[in-house]
Amino acid sequence: CKFSINSINNPVVFNPVNIGGNINSTMSEIGPAISSDDNKIVFTRRVEDGDSNPQEDFYYSNKVEGEWQKALPFPSPLNTSGNEGALSFSSDQTLLIYTACNRSDGFGSCDLYYGYNDINNLNFVNLGGDINSKYWDSQACFSSDRKYIYFVSNRPGGYGGTDIWFSQVHDNYFGKPVNAGPTINSSKDEMSPFLHPDNKTLYFASKGHVGMGNFDIFLSRRSDVLSNWNEPLNLGYPINNYLDQNSLVVSNNGKTAYFASDFDGFGFEDIFTFELDDLIKANKLNELVVKIISSQN
Repeated sequence: CKFSINSINNPVVFNPVNIGGNINSTMSEIGPAISSDDNKIVFTRRVEDGDSNPQEDFYYSNKVEGEWQKALPFPSPLNTSGNEGALSFSSDQTLLIYTACNRSDGFGSCDLYYGYNDINNLNFVNLGGDINSKYWDSQACFSSDRKYIYFVSNRPGGYGGTDIWFSQVHDNYFGKPVNAGPTINSSKDEMSPFLHPDNKTLYFASKGHVGMGNFDIFLSRRSDVLSNWNEPLNLGYPINNYLDQNSLVVSNNGKTAYFASDFDGFGFEDIFTFELDDLIKANKLNELVVKIISSQN
């Protein structure tokens, strides 16, 4: 309560803008991911199939001359008649990783799948039993150097309900998952990790760190990729309020954020953008760094 009162009395700058009808619809749009060059966005849309049963599909849009083009659905087999969600891609856009639940090749309730981002040859495989468990594994993202994935799981060995874990990416396999530790994870739930392309700033949602309500968005910084994460910082009010906030991503300029919300828009949840205050922004990447991580093999 003291934190909430202080936050309300000391609000951060927050001017969200709906990114428009080429992305958002009367249905729900959630889980945005942005490419390192800021010119491609992917997200999940809740749609109705032929018998009007709602399910979720992946959509993408490219930015042309500063304007987002009409969003298009990914074709099969990425989109199916079942639910897929939490899609993310590597900084060079060559790899996709996402969550699918209750599949015949699954190890648990929800598993992680990955494959190459080739619109003409979409072929995805289960990450396997070293990453996926008999529990819930979801919401993965790549580090900008493609050496690690971060994801969420409620497997044993954590600090609370759902924790953030990471795994090293090798040429032919993913390493054994490692818990991100008690600085990031709490006795309650953490979710929706997003490691900024600077590789030093981690945004995530948590119920356990001191906040405004249920899930709040936090950030943690480290001095370099080998350092430990520092104590999380709440993004502040009114970015966070008494409702749930999660799934925030930030562009390579370090300050342009994207998130989903239902407080205004074309229908249910829409995707919005806003500029982060200096205290909570990530490091801006120069053009050379963006070019390097966007062209990694």
